[in-house]
Amino acid sequence: MPRSPLSIPVRLPGVTDRSYVIHIGAGIFSRIPLLLQRMHGRGTIFIITDSNVRRLYGRKLASLLLLEDMSSCLLEFPAGEQSKNTRVVEGLQTGLLHAGIRRDSIIVALGGGVVGDVAGFVASTILRGVRYVQVPTSLLAQVDSSVGGKVGIDHPVGKNLIGAFHQPSAVYIDPGVLSTLAPEDLPEDPREVQALIDDLTDRTFGARLADFEPGVAADRSVVVVQLEAVQSFAVGLDIGGGSLTPNLDRLAATSWYFPNTYSQVRKGTTADAEFIVNTSLYAPHAGAAPIAYADRELPSLPRLLRTRGYHTLAFHTNDASFWNRVRMMPALGFDEFYDREYFGDEDVIGMGPSDEVLYDKAMDVLLDLDSAGTPFYAYLISITSHHPFISLTNAKRVVELPTAYEGTYVGRYLQNVEYADRALGEFLSEYETSGLAERCTLVVIGDHFGISPRESETRGGALLEEELGRPYDTVDAMRVPLMIRLPGQTEGHLVIDTVGQVDIMPTLADALGLSIAQTPHFGTSAFVRHTTLMQGCGRIAPGSYLTESAAVLPGIESGSGAVIDLSTHRTLPADAVAYDALERIRRLGAISHAYARSLPQVTDDPLGD
Repeated sequence: MPRSPLSIPVRLPGVTDRSYVIHIGAGIFSRIPLLLQRMHGRGTIFIITDSNVRRLYGRKLASLLLLEDMSSCLLEFPAGEQSKNTRVVEGLQTGLLHAGIRRDSIIVALGGGVVGDVAGFVASTILRGVRYVQVPTSLLAQVDSSVGGKVGIDHPVGKNLIGAFHQPSAVYIDPGVLSTLAPEDLPEDPREVQALIDDLTDRTFGARLADFEPGVAADRSVVVVQLEAVQSFAVGLDIGGGSLTPNLDRLAATSWYFPNTYSQVRKGTTADAEFIVNTSLYAPHAGAAPIAYADRELPSLPRLLRTRGYHTLAFHTNDASFWNRVRMMPALGFDEFYDREYFGDEDVIGMGPSDEVLYDKAMDVLLDLDSAGTPFYAYLISITSHHPFISLTNAKRVVELPTAYEGTYVGRYLQNVEYADRALGEFLSEYETSGLAERCTLVVIGDHFGISPRESETRGGALLEEELGRPYDTVDAMRVPLMIRLPGQTEGHLVIDTVGQVDIMPTLADALGLSIAQTPHFGTSAFVRHTTLMQGCGRIAPGSYLTESAAVLPGIESGSGAVIDLSTHRTLPADAVAYDALERIRRLGAISHAYARSLPQVTDDPLGD
């Protein structure tokens, strides 16, 4: 249900005939032929674009024009700044003249800033000047270079030294095209990339929630435990007269506890979570993070800590090839990755050795590093409580659920969460008795949902509704627990603010005293109160986003979107304001992907192979 396009008149005092309108709106690209008809009738449209945009949108625009019985001539030049020269301009001018351009013709500048400069300069010079419109396809062109009429090319002496002021007849901005934002469209300076992110998120900051200054845990080791499919609703859930998760309950009571943390994974689920938590970037719109980005040197928490002398290592009991971790872990900056080869075939449950084996053997490595005085960043990825939750043997089931849960998916899920909590409890016991709790920061985070919103329609879902006192919904499915216990911490702090997995890296950077000013990131420290605008869980609700108080689900069909209050779970139809923010969320996703793809390629062999 996109709102009506916004029209902004640009009036130039004293030159009324050169005033124009900027049209902004989702889906406006498909309306360009009709808009051009009002300006030019059905005459030939001359499209100038570059080799990249031609593939993405050039032929599409030509086809849209043809559907309206409008002919077009499509000219392209090689993509890149190097094409801003007289040779390219002369080639385009020759092509236009041979194609029969006239004084009353219109040129469409379709592309980023370079296309706008070159096509605008051609329009200003051919036949002593013809009309042109800007259709910017990059973020910088949409917010800057497409407006103002500055056009030009480079000279051997310097950039943009040959040019003119030639105002466009119109500017058509469709934020939807930013889903194809190219790496070369981003600023080279990472601080400028961060400025774009900050402008779009438009956060306001309040009081610092933490009772400590940044850097309180500087140079201390860090242990992160990523819990497979453990959701917030299950933590402390009273089943059969007792808590399902007594160990997580005790940890929450002595930690900074953020129960309103939201998973932001997409198709890569667990592997996406590893990427988001460690980089504060978003998972790709298409595909999974370890497939899309494993060939890049990703700025990450492990990589930053390596510059501080930390040894970085990750643990997962499945094979390193699963989710391409054999390449993704080095890309994330991990020195070592312990997988099935290290853990062996002891106590295999489902996809690999059990969580008990994971924690027991990982602890051996951590204690060796600790005794050697080496600061470390360890990332443990649990596995046993994995969909479809059918692998636990009777010997692993300690807590019996009420008989009503027998034979239900929800029942199997809750049994697995209880096991995950129990195995973690054994790890926490040794973590404390060994003294690591006094010397390390501990982070426990759920990765993604185990129960989808669709499960609310089943018998198990009905039982869950009785436990929750309301229907299980999309917000429940997105919400995962986050607990951060600083070295020596014994007092708990409950923070009910909305937090995302993208906030974990900045939050840890805060505690560890790390500067991330030159590392583009989409989250912010959860130790500081702030407004929120961030992606939701694309795996559950594609296109969704979160504010500090609501989850917005855009819906598939026009008018089908919804806004869910995060506190009351009340659902209302999405309004125009909600859809305005959706365009910003799309831009943020496009920036994240373009930034990740712009990074240097990995040159080292994966994991030392």
